[in-house]
Amino acid sequence: MATVKDPLHSIQARGSIEGVTYSVWRGLNTCRRKARPVRRTRRTQPNNRSILGYLARKYSDLSIAQMEAWENWATNHPEGDKYGGTFILSGIQAFIKLTHTSKRLLATEVLDPPTEDPVATVQILEANPGIVIGDVDLTWTHAGTGAAEDCNEIQIAGPFMSKGRRSVESRFIYTNQTAGDILLLTISDLTPEMWYWFRVRYVALSGMTTNWVYVQTQPFAGP
Repeated sequence: MATVKDPLHSIQARGSIEGVTYSVWRGLNTCRRKARPVRRTRRTQPNNRSILGYLARKYSDLSIAQMEAWENWATNHPEGDKYGGTFILSGIQAFIKLTHTSKRLLATEVLDPPTEDPVATVQILEANPGIVIGDVDLTWTHAGTGAAEDCNEIQIAGPFMSKGRRSVESRFIYTNQTAGDILLLTISDLTPEMWYWFRVRYVALSGMTTNWVYVQTQPFAGP
């Protein structure tokens, strides 16, 4: 983090440009490298579109028996919606959903529907300021024992000026993943005295995921 004597284009610049975030910290105009600057639009989204196009073509190569198996799996695994109801995916939707997750996070293609649920789920998630300015330490516990081939997916939303912001679903971005039983992760280069939301879920090799667990905190801002 650097102190800005004459902030970009204004007396008190706010926001991010070219991977740099401008803000005020303890009365000083500051700039710091954005935690994950332009990865979402320049890398993540094109990569996701590429995977989705590939999987749509891949589904047509499956056997009739495999397609029927995906239809049956989707029927027996209804999805929840934001209104508290449920809906049924089609076979191709279920195939793309699970295989996209397994390919994106674990570099594995799922050609057949899973026969078992994930062996673990995230039970408790805690977030505390780290020991370096801008750091947050995430720790979480599993119900069940994670498998070495599975992973935990971690996402972050923020920074926000105040605590308790709830409408953050569209703001979460991909951050990191850890092996099945690693339950500690330090996230760095965040803005001190700003609020961040974090969420973690368990991801099986099959592409099946457990529910997100949420927590919010502020990074370490110094002694």
